Amino acid sequence: MKKKLIILDFDHTLFNTTLYVAALRDAFLDVGISGAEFDAKRQYLKECCARVDLDAFTLQLAGNDNGRLHAVAHKLIEKRSQDFIFDDARDFITAHQEHFDIIIVTQGDDELQNEKITHSNLPAVTEVIITQQTKDIAITDIVARYDVIYYIDDKAKHIDEIKKKFPQIIAYFMQRTEDQPYADIPSVCECADHVITDLTLRLS
Repeated sequence: MKKKLIILDFDHTLFNTTLYVAALRDAFLDVGISGAEFDAKRQYLKECCARVDLDAFTLQLAGNDNGRLHAVAHKLIEKRSQDFIFDDARDFITAHQEHFDIIIVTQGDDELQNEKITHSNLPAVTEVIITQQTKDIAITDIVARYDVIYYIDDKAKHIDEIKKKFPQIIAYFMQRTEDQPYADIPSVCECADHVITDLTLRLS
C-alpha cells in the first residue's frame, strides 16, 4: 500500500456514459423499444430509485422479454465499454500508478457497474468500490490509511459530502465539455478545491 491515494468516480469521469446510454438506446430500438419509452423508463428509475438496475429497467419495457433485452444490454457492454473510456483516462491511471494507490468509487447497480468497469479495459486499479450509499460513507474505512488523498468526481453533491466529512481530501470537480450532465446542479458549499475539464493533470 502506498501513502498517497487517488479516488476516481467512473461514470462521466472515466467513462462517457452519455455515449453509452445513446448506444444502448439504439440497440434497444433495433429490438422494438422506442426511444421515447427507453427515455421515460430510464428517467423514472433514476428518480425513484437513484440507480439504474438493469433487470428492473428491462422488466419495465414493452413485451417484457427480459431475457432478450438483458442479452442485448450485456452484449453492448461487453463489446463496446472500452470504446466509451475517455482518451485521457488510461494515460492518467498509468501515469500515477507508481506513486499512488488508485481506487474507483462508483454508485449504482453492482452487476451493471461491475460489467462496465470490467469490460472497459482500464489499467489495473488498486480497488473498485460499488456502493448504494453516499460516497463519503463508502470511503470512511479507507481515508485513515493515507497521508494524501485526491478525489475526482463530476457531481458536486458527492464532493460536498466528502469535503464536509473529510476536509483534508483535495477534490477536483470534473466538467468534461462533451459529457457533463450534472455540471449545472449547484454545489451547496462550493467545496471543490479545483475544477477540471479533463484528466491531463498530473498529481504529486
